[in-house]
Amino acid sequence: MRAEVDPSGPAPTTQLTEPINEAAPDSEDEGGKEPSAHTTPGSGSAHEIKADASYNYGKMAAYADKHWKKSNSSYRVYGNDCTNFISQAMRAGGWKMTSGSFSSRKSNKKWFYASKTWTTSYTWAGAENWYWFAVKHSKRTKPLNNVWKLLKADVLQADWKKDGTHTAHDLHQGR
Repeated sequence: MRAEVDPSGPAPTTQLTEPINEAAPDSEDEGGKEPSAHTTPGSGSAHEIKADASYNYGKMAAYADKHWKKSNSSYRVYGNDCTNFISQAMRAGGWKMTSGSFSSRKSNKKWFYASKTWTTSYTWAGAENWYWFAVKHSKRTKPLNNVWKLLKADVLQADWKKDGTHTAHDLHQGR
């Protein structure tokens, strides 16, 4: 599954579209986003990357296949819904939510969904926040140096504006 980009539509954003009156979620200085040593250009192939056995990548992909066109009514929909969708797929595949509350929802160290927008973490539906949680804090993912290394259930995040800000735009049929 690949999401088609509509150039006439709104530009992708990296933050939650709700709540409107709050400060930008990405308030932590997380440092640089340099690829780690194991992702140097030209190193390895997609087949050398080992999937974590504690996650069910087939369930992640099955969830994406089932809900890519028709949203799961168990979750609310955000204006720019890509990261929310990715979080749902990751949860379906076995990612465990962290504990969290209203006071910790802005932390990039927390990832959780709750019945109200104001009780859901910014990392759940904000692409930049999700990136920091997934790569740095939870260490559940790692950056790849080449798009061709993506496997079933992998998440593709891109810096469309080349400004250091990631946007989750596609749940690639992957690992």
